Amino acid sequence: MPHKLKITLSIEPQVAEEVRPFLESGLTELDAIRGVACKLILTIRNISESPFPGGRLTNMGVTFGPAYQQMTVEPPVIPLASGETAPRTEVVVVPVNPGMGIVRFNVVASDPQPVVCYQRDDSTPVGTGAWLDVFYVVDRETLNMILLP
Repeated sequence: MPHKLKITLSIEPQVAEEVRPFLESGLTELDAIRGVACKLILTIRNISESPFPGGRLTNMGVTFGPAYQQMTVEPPVIPLASGETAPRTEVVVVPVNPGMGIVRFNVVASDPQPVVCYQRDDSTPVGTGAWLDVFYVVDRETLNMILLP
């Protein structure tokens, strides 16, 4: 029986604390800023009725418009009981182009069973052994024009 993991993405720009409230008024949890380091935060929850034995996120890559960044890290996923959520997984990137961004990776369990991956909706999988999500990279200059008084 395949494992089922719900994986959600959020973005956290790496900016000074005093700037954060200002930026949060103009950004969603899926927005990054061009040229500013940001954490891609992955929350992984076991939504199957059986335990997940642990595994790895492999072949992780991030696309920023025409630019592609292959990640060299392969974050582990700890064993999870049914309904349990793993500590968040964080990867830092610096978006180079404004526009749509895509995070993608493979999910491999430590046993031979396949892993069915879900995003926001528990009823529709995004793939077996593979996951992806879309975020948006905001241009710094445009953000300044919108947010400055």
